[in-house]
Amino acid sequence: MLKDKRSYSSGCVSLDIALGARGFIGGHINEILGDYDSGKSTVAFLSIASVQKLGGLCAYVQPKEGVDEIWSEVMGVDLEQLSVIDADPVEASLKTVNKLIESKRLSLVVIDTSFLLFQKDESEKSDSDYAAYKDRVCEALAQFRKALTQSECGCLLINRSQIPSTDSGRSSILSFPADKELVVNKSVIDEDEFRLNVSVSSPDQDEVSQAELVIHSKHGLSAPLDIICAGVAAGVVTNENGGYQYNEVRYSSQQEFMRVIEGNSYFAEELLVEIFTSLGMSKS
Repeated sequence: MLKDKRSYSSGCVSLDIALGARGFIGGHINEILGDYDSGKSTVAFLSIASVQKLGGLCAYVQPKEGVDEIWSEVMGVDLEQLSVIDADPVEASLKTVNKLIESKRLSLVVIDTSFLLFQKDESEKSDSDYAAYKDRVCEALAQFRKALTQSECGCLLINRSQIPSTDSGRSSILSFPADKELVVNKSVIDEDEFRLNVSVSSPDQDEVSQAELVIHSKHGLSAPLDIICAGVAAGVVTNENGGYQYNEVRYSSQQEFMRVIEGNSYFAEELLVEIFTSLGMSKS
């Protein structure tokens, strides 16, 4: 049953709400889609950091360029505690992930699927070699999916919205469906901040939920604004004419409301508890 599955916070309250209030559900595949430099890895790093804070083990299957160490640390990732798995060869990397999942030690796995795009050496294989290679990788993917769905491990797949074609016309072989699809779009606020708008959908529902994350280039996620966005989404905070109202107190601007939340941890906790309560959740 879904309600019996373990869940993992994305590290962002408003995104957890968009995902159905519980965050990422164990045993489910969540595909993070977006163009190049749209913020896909940022969402993944925030999730890894959140799971690590609770003592969970996370694995990252890295593409050729590897993990962006500087940016991941800005997002709060503890690289010393992150299990980084080289994606080459594909079959071996997925088998390693399967072993971690089956050992029940792994809480979250992030897979950058760019390594599944056929690269030059693979695209130059003969048709028979190509077919054999594809069969091996598809079998590894099927085994991974089976191991994942039988576990409580969370899974994030980072994928491009538009996959570049190869000279041979061969493309990604990652074809199994995701339980949740997160489409990420990035807009620049100023030289230090940018905004990520995340649209969350699932194949069994027509509704699309939205989350907004404001990221600072040196400090990461803006927690006060995250709480405000979550409050608005939950109906606890109202937003009218550029101002906000909570518990019959009106704040004339977003900046004023953020300063109050940032300067008063008890107030922030009270607001978070009310947000979670309104969603039928308990805040631990």
